[in-house]
Amino acid sequence: MDNAIFGWIGLIILFAVMALGLPIGVGLGPVGFVGFGLLEGWKPALVQLGITPFTSAASYTLTVLPLFILMGELAFHSGLIRGAYNAAQKWIGHFSGGLAMATILGCAAFAAS
Repeated sequence: MDNAIFGWIGLIILFAVMALGLPIGVGLGPVGFVGFGLLEGWKPALVQLGITPFTSAASYTLTVLPLFILMGELAFHSGLIRGAYNAAQKWIGHFSGGLAMATILGCAAFAAS
């Protein structure tokens, strides 16, 4: 069977799984695994099944994400975000479009701190 036919069958199955209401990631994992297994063989598919989650979890982006969330929580609970926004609202909130400008200025103050 041609590789393109496997791709089209996988796409149809993926759309069917999404039509059932499952999240894209839940449907994409098994469809990709079975498609890779049919095209390259089951041993390389099992090797990829072991390697891919580790390389995804060990990426720099995902290691920074929990610390970024922690920083945001600390800034929120300390009142830094509310204070920066209130100061910006008092400075330029009375102008036309002041809400948007105060939001941008508050974000800039938070980024500078």
